[in-house]
Amino acid sequence: MNIKIGENLKRLRRGRDMTQEELAVSLGVSNQAISKWERCDGYPDMEILPAIAAYFDVSLDELVGMDEIRSNARRDEMFKQGQDFSLTQDYDRAIHVLTEAHALFPNDREITHWLAQSYYNPVRYGMVEGEKADDYLAEARRLSEQCAELPSVYSYLDGFTLERLIAIYLRVGEKDKAREIAKRLPLIGNSREVLMARQFESDEENDYWADLYWSLYYVLDQALHEDARRALELGDFERAKYLLGKMFALDEWLYDDTRDGDARFAGQQSAYYRLAAADMGLGDTDSALANLEKSYASLKMYPYNDMWFSGYADADAEQRERELYLSYGYGTSPLSWSGMRIIAHSALVRGFDCGYSVNSHPLDSFCIQLSHDVWNTVRNDPRFRAIADDASAWYNGVRE
Repeated sequence: MNIKIGENLKRLRRGRDMTQEELAVSLGVSNQAISKWERCDGYPDMEILPAIAAYFDVSLDELVGMDEIRSNARRDEMFKQGQDFSLTQDYDRAIHVLTEAHALFPNDREITHWLAQSYYNPVRYGMVEGEKADDYLAEARRLSEQCAELPSVYSYLDGFTLERLIAIYLRVGEKDKAREIAKRLPLIGNSREVLMARQFESDEENDYWADLYWSLYYVLDQALHEDARRALELGDFERAKYLLGKMFALDEWLYDDTRDGDARFAGQQSAYYRLAAADMGLGDTDSALANLEKSYASLKMYPYNDMWFSGYADADAEQRERELYLSYGYGTSPLSWSGMRIIAHSALVRGFDCGYSVNSHPLDSFCIQLSHDVWNTVRNDPRFRAIADDASAWYNGVRE
């Protein structure tokens, strides 16, 4: 509990335009006692607190700071409830709770961020349409712009807020504003990891270096993925294959048996699919189908498949996943925010939001990809049919 007697005593004394000496005389205590209380080096005895409160005509609760303590506790309770609703995609209830919290705490950046996200996500994932979608997008924009202007510490909110604003501006055709926001994201050279790396000797902080390489991998992996995606869209299939080959080489360099989490399988699945699409563009259907099989095999090896589709084993597992999501990527590393410049640039080039739903499994995207026109010439091939039929059965089984 953060008792604020000293701060409140100083505020009340200055409000009366009194010196510490004058207050000491009025209360019958020493100058040193007033100075000590205001520095928070100690508190007045319980017997004198009512006299101080009566002298300044305030309640004991106001003098001690209990009103603020209760207010902070209520804020934390409302925020946690609204955030949980948003993370589980219960956006109606999230909006209801966070709107009430925002009215009480209009300058709270976390509340403003999550309220904006709760308005934006239903639009982003096609959960609302028509006039309602327009209203939600307008409210998400207003709140995001407000959030971007609120006092900030270097936190995950900076990256998420600016990423959301870029996506909103692109949706409404304001590309120049999106570009200006993208320029506010930090450069890799100014990141915490790169600057701190210069401070260590060769035999220091081994764990730090491992995390640094991981963060660098994340940024470079995003760059290679987005450059390969753009090459595919421009029909430069040879360049797309070259870039994806570099990505696989990077993957093999970083990963080992001790660190083969979900990012590896998800990244391989996406990269193999793009290789297959590039092969189709070059007319090499045998290689395309072989890479499509590898893409689907990586998807089947995704470590969290059972948990994703069957739910969490217990409340502790759900809480760990929730905390991981809040700290992952943008949340822990300014270097990861630097990677958002790459994502933002890709969004500007392609003109749409490139994010993914936290509750969307790669199987959803894979099934959509199989319906693309690029596969029209091989739809009757037994290898393609085997993949498509198995994916369809898997999808129908887990989405029933």
